[in-house]
Amino acid sequence: MSNKITLNLNQSPYYDDFDESKNYHQVLYKPSLPVQARELTTEQSILRNQIKNFGDHIFQNGSKVTGADLVLNLDYEYVKLQQQYNSVNIDVTLFANKTIIGSQSGTRALVLNNSPIDTTTGDPDTIFVKYITGGSITQSVQGINVNDGGSGYLTAPTVTITSGGGTGATATAVISSGSVIAIDITIKGSAYTTTPTVTITGGSGTGAFGTATLLTAAAFLGGERISATDASVSALAAATSPTGKGSSTSVEEGIFYINGNFIKIAKQTIILDKFSNTPSYKVGIAVSETVIDSGEDSTLLDNAQGSSNFAAPGADRLKLELTLIKKTLTSTDDTDFYEILRVNVGIKEKDINIPIYSVIEETFARRTFDESGSYTVRAFNVQLKDHPSDATKFIVRLDPGKAFIEGHEFETIISTDITLDRARDFINVNNFDRLMQYGNYTVVKDYFGFFDITTHKEVDLHNVAYASVSLLSPTTYAATKIGTAKVRNIDYVSGTGATQVINMYLYDVVMSSSTFGAIESINVPVTTYLTASTVASVTITAGGSSYSSVPTVAFSGGGGTGAAGTAVVASNAVASVTITAAGTGYTSVPTIAFSGGGGSSAAGTVVLNPVGITSKSNIDDSGKVGGTSGGDAKLFETSDNSLVFKLPQDTLKTIRDNNSVIDTSYTIKRVFENVTFTNGVATISTAGSTETFFGSGALSDSNKREYYTTTVRTVGTSSLALGVQVAFDGSGETITVNAPANTTITFNDNTGTADYTADIIATINIDSKQERIKTLEKSTVLNITGPNTTALSYDALAKSDMYKVHAVYDSANGSANATLPTLTVASTSDTLTPGETITGGTSSAIGTVVLAAAGATSVTYVPVSGTFVAETITGGTSSFTKTVSSVAAGSTDITSRYELDTGQRDNFYDHGRMKLKAGQTGPTGRIAIVFDYFTHAGVGYLSVDSYTSSIGFDNVPVYTSPVTGEKVELRDCVDFRPRRADGGTTIENIELPYPNTNWSADYSYYLPRTDTVYLSRESKFGNNKGISSLDEISPRRLNGTMNLYTIYIPAFTFNSSDVTTQYIENKRYTMRDIGKLEKRLSNVEYYTSLSLLEKETEALVIKDTAGLDRFKNGILVDSFSGHSIGNVLSTDYKCAIDFDEKILRPSFNSNITDLVYDSGLSVSVQKTGDLVTLPYTTTTFVDQPIASKAININPFAVLAWIGTVDLTPPNDNWIDTSTRPEVVVNIQGENDGWENLVGLGFTSQWNDWQTIGTGRETVVASSNIIERAARMAH
Repeated sequence: MSNKITLNLNQSPYYDDFDESKNYHQVLYKPSLPVQARELTTEQSILRNQIKNFGDHIFQNGSKVTGADLVLNLDYEYVKLQQQYNSVNIDVTLFANKTIIGSQSGTRALVLNNSPIDTTTGDPDTIFVKYITGGSITQSVQGINVNDGGSGYLTAPTVTITSGGGTGATATAVISSGSVIAIDITIKGSAYTTTPTVTITGGSGTGAFGTATLLTAAAFLGGERISATDASVSALAAATSPTGKGSSTSVEEGIFYINGNFIKIAKQTIILDKFSNTPSYKVGIAVSETVIDSGEDSTLLDNAQGSSNFAAPGADRLKLELTLIKKTLTSTDDTDFYEILRVNVGIKEKDINIPIYSVIEETFARRTFDESGSYTVRAFNVQLKDHPSDATKFIVRLDPGKAFIEGHEFETIISTDITLDRARDFINVNNFDRLMQYGNYTVVKDYFGFFDITTHKEVDLHNVAYASVSLLSPTTYAATKIGTAKVRNIDYVSGTGATQVINMYLYDVVMSSSTFGAIESINVPVTTYLTASTVASVTITAGGSSYSSVPTVAFSGGGGTGAAGTAVVASNAVASVTITAAGTGYTSVPTIAFSGGGGSSAAGTVVLNPVGITSKSNIDDSGKVGGTSGGDAKLFETSDNSLVFKLPQDTLKTIRDNNSVIDTSYTIKRVFENVTFTNGVATISTAGSTETFFGSGALSDSNKREYYTTTVRTVGTSSLALGVQVAFDGSGETITVNAPANTTITFNDNTGTADYTADIIATINIDSKQERIKTLEKSTVLNITGPNTTALSYDALAKSDMYKVHAVYDSANGSANATLPTLTVASTSDTLTPGETITGGTSSAIGTVVLAAAGATSVTYVPVSGTFVAETITGGTSSFTKTVSSVAAGSTDITSRYELDTGQRDNFYDHGRMKLKAGQTGPTGRIAIVFDYFTHAGVGYLSVDSYTSSIGFDNVPVYTSPVTGEKVELRDCVDFRPRRADGGTTIENIELPYPNTNWSADYSYYLPRTDTVYLSRESKFGNNKGISSLDEISPRRLNGTMNLYTIYIPAFTFNSSDVTTQYIENKRYTMRDIGKLEKRLSNVEYYTSLSLLEKETEALVIKDTAGLDRFKNGILVDSFSGHSIGNVLSTDYKCAIDFDEKILRPSFNSNITDLVYDSGLSVSVQKTGDLVTLPYTTTTFVDQPIASKAININPFAVLAWIGTVDLTPPNDNWIDTSTRPEVVVNIQGENDGWENLVGLGFTSQWNDWQTIGTGRETVVASSNIIERAARMAH
């Protein structure tokens, strides 16, 4: 704004040379000297300067003093007019302040403003109106449209209105150039139920006809005649799109203080945007100054009639005038412009509606601040929003509120957004060691054979020592088998060779009978004859006698078939049986019988091919309870039975060093199978320079036994036995790690001649090990022909590491597969990839692609939101488009009946499953399941970097242990779990760390941050950014600010909803507040009693049956004011809480039931409209029949009664329960139910049907004021 009015009066002819610096405060006239014009001017200037000094002390320059109320009208209805009417250009200014009516619509309106044609912009003649009628059906003739004006009319013809069921309507015709150009309604008539007939006769012309209308439109119609009701002016509405909403600003009469002058502003209106009601402008007043002489204003001539000076020119006048104007938001020219309103896209951002005081304001502020400090009157409630375009930021939205900052009043009328940085700072950790502690091991002895720890083959658990396991048949073998497990590692304890004691690490232990304590041996069977065997031979137990020829041999029983043999007879007795067919499927020993041959009494025993055991071990006594042979077998360190290792920090960024280089190392045991020993020597190598064998040079005997295990595979020319352990700890036997690379190791048994093969388990140090990678396989479809229909049972998916289920469809036909939703499209060469998001161009529907190959004429998909129509769809990743001609809904979606078991277990990734939920109905036909799952590439560990290429950092899954219930973010873990092969039983991607060794790495993690949001003495909101730290360190308050909120920003900040806020109580206390405190203090005795009761409960002694004090874990106190105490994440949480009465209740279902009024059965009530009340009569409360004048409380006709609306039904009670409400306030966790519970929270707040659904009156203070609770429907 300008700080001065620039007109220079210190020149001819005025010579106002007043100089404030001379401190002249009075002009002292002398009776003996003539008065000079200059002296009179100086006297005025002295007085004006005094007023200015006083005014500057009271008001800021440009402040409103009185009046000048401002109105923003965003419903400024415009009507575009045609340039000519009756072939003559119209004068739009003639419509000013007229009431107008449409000839066809019957619509009436009051003209508020006008805008003539603008040849520069092309804007037509426009009037701005306020409609005083609305669209409705009437029983009166509202207008007559001239369909054809006819010709030859010399005088106005007669217009007759007949039929239609009504009477009384009359009209007159208007002619021009021999044609009827309009028909004006003079009387509307009444009781017309159908459109009446219009007849035009006389006037010497022919051919004119028109159509009456009983309807009034909500706005003027295109092309219709619009006339003033006094018939003074007419025009035609634009043919197309004649009406709409513009915008304007109006100011009432008032006074502003500007540059020492109190200037009056006249009532006026400016148009912001003619044809838009979303204007963006700065609106203010502009001051102009002019010198007016008598030539411009004759009233300045001397008015002393009868004197010689009458009508003589005299002094000029300085005129100051205020005008309401607008400027663009980007305008920087503010010369003599004083902003009083700012509007952006139709929303007020600034509205100065009170005087702005100057020095006196500072005095008031100082006193207020000294007395009360800075405080909030109405809190600036906060909302957190994701930034629409910058993923590194989020928005803190402060709702309108009011505060005093250092005594200065500050108030906002719209929400204010502050942009904050998400917590993306990170810190690096170098050479961190994480102990790879996993247990679940048992202690074994008599270690024989080779337990392959790289394939995790299944082993059998027996309740007898392996020497007592019967191998005669599958049945005898199974008789002592009581379970299975997988061996994932071995660890040397003591002993050597066959006397070694070893810790054997097991997982996936499944007991088929008994318990683990009954186990005596662990064996690896040969699978060839494990479940079914064949006949190997027959042992003759009795040769019989008198066999003159070969008898017939028959096998029976044993569960198998096909065995055959030929008897051999010697000396008239059966000497042996030659097996000619071994048969199949024998689970137990069959019976043999001899018939024919002339003899008798021959007998024999069938021998089956035995079950083989390749590897075996017995439970050592140290692995049993009590350390004795009779004790039960034990599993040690079962609490550490997981291969998911959480790192100490949360929100890991990457497992890389500062330069993004992998620096990860750990120790493993690796199997080298079928290693060839030549002359007693063998050398093996690691996979590369980043892998080295444990140790250096010639190893000690203890290191040989602990870190290297050698099992004879084939004996060759050696004297070794198959399956025995070679410890290389005898005389001259060595194991040497070959320096300097340490990537090879040599085994020497000192025989110099033995040739054999062996399996070696070697300990290897791995450096710079890259994580294994997960790849997301999207939109896989599995058709299940015979799905499970029993609740809480499963359908197997035959894929491991499930990520997400998109949908489950039921064909409702046991003979046909389910069909997926399908879009029929025009064939293109573009391919939409499975899992890609598609969006409808018209419907905005969203779906996930299942299949959409190039050249195909269909796209199968899973709906996400909305419904597709015949439209163009666009791929979210590829941006390819396809044109949809039809949509097929597919089979019934029953996804909500199922829950997904991802297959993740503590020690491996198993196949995923779909569980039919409790209480759900099973499918009636075949089902199709659409899901995403991960495949794994490589061996070793998984980390945050394993996911980023497939699903991004934000979407790394959370793992919840099915055993402990512990939940961890997999991005924060080192995950060594192997994966079960899809569709199979083998375990893949195996490379486990050596138990109780360190995994070492460089990595970085994101840090949280604590910020504050403040209000400054300059009346600006701001953000004081804190220091990123694991500790919650709030930044120091800045001078001249008042902190409003503490913002706790979690590391990385995935979503704005993860951010928590703490309101800072800057409270001022009124007498009402003090009264409330008095009431609260009166309850101190009650709460003190409650605390004493809790202490009494704590001190209470409760004895058990032995007379000992029972241990009390603690006391839980819940005020039942919300869901902050209970575990709302538990599936067993079925609680509702009455927030008002603070009562715990069971969860509930609520339904709305209409109230039907039965007048016949109702007594002592009356029904008025839709209200049922007690009987009542009416009487006058206030009667004021006399008034001095009328004042329009709405001077700009912004609002007016338009008409009535009848709704059928008149009202509807309905609450949307399909969308979870947005929880804005949840400071103490009271609204956790609305945020997290199944069912979107609609069963968690008792009485929500009243407090939220409809609202109710609540007395909130001991006064006559009743405040209504919020009426908000979620």
